[in-house]
Amino acid sequence: MIKIGICSTSNINHRFILGASYVKDADVCAISSRNYDKAKAFCQKYPNIQPYQDYEQMLNGDIDAVYISSPNFMHYEHVIMALKHHKHVICEKPMMLNKEEIIKAFELARNNGLVLMEASKGNFLPTTLKALEFIKTNDLKINSIYATYGKNNLEVFKTGWHSDIRLGGGASYDIGVYPISFIQMIANDQIKKIDTDKQMLGNIDIHTRADMVFNNGIKAKMIASVSLDLDNIAIIETDKAIIKIENYWKSNRMTINDKECYFEHHNAEFQYEIASFIETIKNHDVENNIMDEKRSLAIMDILQMIID
Repeated sequence: MIKIGICSTSNINHRFILGASYVKDADVCAISSRNYDKAKAFCQKYPNIQPYQDYEQMLNGDIDAVYISSPNFMHYEHVIMALKHHKHVICEKPMMLNKEEIIKAFELARNNGLVLMEASKGNFLPTTLKALEFIKTNDLKINSIYATYGKNNLEVFKTGWHSDIRLGGGASYDIGVYPISFIQMIANDQIKKIDTDKQMLGNIDIHTRADMVFNNGIKAKMIASVSLDLDNIAIIETDKAIIKIENYWKSNRMTINDKECYFEHHNAEFQYEIASFIETIKNHDVENNIMDEKRSLAIMDILQMIID
């Protein structure tokens, strides 16, 4: 059994805990917060989870791994602390705010024999993996990829860290990483060219379009918005088939040339990334086979091209 502690009392933790409940050998047993009252309040719903009054106290406790869901600008600090306490780490997207931090964190993980993995849940879903399998099995040529994520949530991005690009705020860092990660997973290559169009609020982007070309010739379009509701769909166009996945970062269904495929996941889509993380630890693998350092760096490459 892998005992997992959670860093922060973010709302996303509820979905992580639900996902973990479907994973053999995953035991979410601890949570920490800078505000101890928040940690205790969170645990009222989960009597088997122990609250800690600070992060380091939890790291010194009886846990094997940490799920980091703290604000984006705190990811690097919290990952490094966990690794120095010899804990495996699964960190919410975006893993870090630049490539240099990612490289340093993975180096520390390797030197300590620990697993470090970015929690890009959409890449672990049956829909994503079956789409890739279908493309490979049928020797299809990918022509283009289209992925969007938009939710009108603009008020949140007017204050706090969400309103500052230096702290990981803005559409691209917050939700753009979902379509970017999906596109990179499918294209599976380095970016060659990118053209962007951004609407700004202060120093953050609130609506961003990016047209990309990868080294293998695949073209892609990403749209991320915190000011508009979008169709929230991924479309992969190949020479012989069109694959569509609505809500691709949490979906349990897709269509291939209008034929629907369904995968039951009990509204607990986090289970797949957690299961893969646990398997990587138990197999004593150096890195996860889906979200390794190379992929996290490739995603950050695209993010930084858009943001810069």
